[in-house]
Amino acid sequence: MRRNQKTNKSIVFIFLFFLPFLTHYFIPIMVIVQKPYSYLGSIFMIAGLILAVESSRMFKAAGNHYDLKSGSAKLITSGIFLYSRNPMYLGVLFWLIGLGILLGSLISFLYPIIFFILANIMIILEEKKLINIYGDTYMNYRRSVRRWF
Repeated sequence: MRRNQKTNKSIVFIFLFFLPFLTHYFIPIMVIVQKPYSYLGSIFMIAGLILAVESSRMFKAAGNHYDLKSGSAKLITSGIFLYSRNPMYLGVLFWLIGLGILLGSLISFLYPIIFFILANIMIILEEKKLINIYGDTYMNYRRSVRRWF
C-alpha cells in the first residue's frame, strides 16, 4: 500500500470514528437522543456498514478503481447501483447518522452534515470524470438513478 493511501485511510478513520467520540465526550452540546432510544443508532450503523462493504465488493469485483485515474473496467448499473449512484458514500452517511444517534449529543450530528457536504463536492468532481470515461452511457444512467437514493 502506498503512503498516500495509508494517510487517506488514517484521515478517514479519524473523521469517521475518533473525532465524533472526542467531540461527544469533550464538547457534549445537549443530549438530544436519550437512552434506550440511542441504541437504535446501531441499526443505522450496521445498515451503513453492509451497504458500504457490499457496494465496495461489487465495485472491486467489476475490476474498477476508486481513483478513476486509471480508468474503470465497467460502469456498474445493477444491484445496489440500481437505486443509488453512490452507495458507498450512502453507506458511510448512514453509519455516521447511526453514530450520531448512538452517541445522542447534538455535536455528534455535525459529522454526517460535514460528510454530506464534502461527499457532494467529491461526487460532482467524480461525475465529470465518469462523463469523460463513459459518455452517453453514464449520462443515461445518471438520468435514471438518483445520486443518493
